[in-house]
Amino acid sequence: MNQLVQFQKARMARDPRFDGRFFVGVKTTGIFCRPVCRARLPLEKNVRYLRSANHAIEEGFRPCLLCRPDSAPGSFAWKGVETTVERAINILSSQLDLSIEHVAEKLGVSTRYLNRLFDDHVHISPKRFQLSQRLLFAKQLLHETTLNIETVALCAGFNSAKRLQVNMRDQFDLIPSELRRREKDNKMSKTQTVSVFLRYRPPYSWDVLRDFFSRRLITSNERITEDYFAKCILVDGVPVIFKARHEADKDGFEVSFFTENVKVLKQAILCVRKILDLDADPLVIGEALQASGLHKEQFDPGLRIPGIVDQFEAACRAVCGQQVSVKAAVRQVNLLQDTLLMANVSQPDHTHHLSEALYQNEPCLALQPFVDAALVSKSDLSFLKMPQARKNSLHSLANLLDESKDADYEQWLALKGIGPWTINYVRLRHSSLPDIFLDTDLIIKQQIERFAQQKQVIKANLAAPYRTYLTLNLWNLS
Repeated sequence: MNQLVQFQKARMARDPRFDGRFFVGVKTTGIFCRPVCRARLPLEKNVRYLRSANHAIEEGFRPCLLCRPDSAPGSFAWKGVETTVERAINILSSQLDLSIEHVAEKLGVSTRYLNRLFDDHVHISPKRFQLSQRLLFAKQLLHETTLNIETVALCAGFNSAKRLQVNMRDQFDLIPSELRRREKDNKMSKTQTVSVFLRYRPPYSWDVLRDFFSRRLITSNERITEDYFAKCILVDGVPVIFKARHEADKDGFEVSFFTENVKVLKQAILCVRKILDLDADPLVIGEALQASGLHKEQFDPGLRIPGIVDQFEAACRAVCGQQVSVKAAVRQVNLLQDTLLMANVSQPDHTHHLSEALYQNEPCLALQPFVDAALVSKSDLSFLKMPQARKNSLHSLANLLDESKDADYEQWLALKGIGPWTINYVRLRHSSLPDIFLDTDLIIKQQIERFAQQKQVIKANLAAPYRTYLTLNLWNLS
């Protein structure tokens, strides 16, 4: 189907599966909306289809206050562009307080070259892209939190509330105070609690993702119930606890963040989106799985990648899980975490700094960050109940990542006991790459052989670039 026709049909049907894949600019009002907006549908002749919220803002459209484009799920809009551009987009979208010069420096390119790349691939300057990201995030915080306007401005990368007010008035014809849910800002305790609603495109198999996390639970780092998942993560070295409560009727999660430094909030939100795989597009993933040879009844289009933001945590899970059951691997990861936390008082304990009232009302605030590579590298791992060769592999990997956090996977492979399966498992869960196929995995091999015996051929290459979801579905069918 022609993409324009597809977008037209999705807009008319207010199809939530297309939410965030495109935006609708209404030429008569100068406003842009999500395709699920409840407002009266404009005539087709008055509509423009826009590839992103940034594109809409650059074209002079203002965000709708009813459907709030700032709260739409993310998209794969930037996939396939040059690697440097994609890295720049990720930095500009998460670290809102960085200057363009600093971003270029992190990328190892000149500011002039960065501007040229954006002009060629994104058709907007990096400065304009960054400004729209800042404004959309500020707008989201003004709608959904009780942070005072000065704090919102700092979280969104503005130097002051005045700069936020000026830019929001110029770009959106809005005043921040008009967007507040309440008349007065609440006074915040030292530990600030911020709740944000994060949406996804349905379907979303929460029960499957929840059970995956539950079977692999690190008890001092995570908590899970029927309807929420909580975890302590480190964002730029700052402990952040999030509690994500699933709300199926709203196609999203109500996520509460507990932290002493709200400046890392945008990065923390992106971490949660990654952990829960909220930016997946089930429509195109389903098409890719069918192309691989699976029948509709053999795959779950709502299946999501269970993400991990801490690369070393993913590595520990992978090494401990070599050639053993999930249950046995989880026992070793918990033993590693609990033993080293108890033995090392130097490990940061953020709960000591939390508000006592919050701590009493929120049991998940007792959660601790996962142990880091530095701590494991200097520890005797004799307490672990697994082969000495595997302990040595874990120790060697901890040494490598302690010395060089940016060590590439080729360096990992040079370590004894670290092979392709371990690397690909880490890539699948930490990098959240949609195109990782674990063809050397025993269960995957067994599943493909089972299908072959039934005269059904699975051609994994035809599922690209969504072979990660093929891996997950084949695991699920076992």
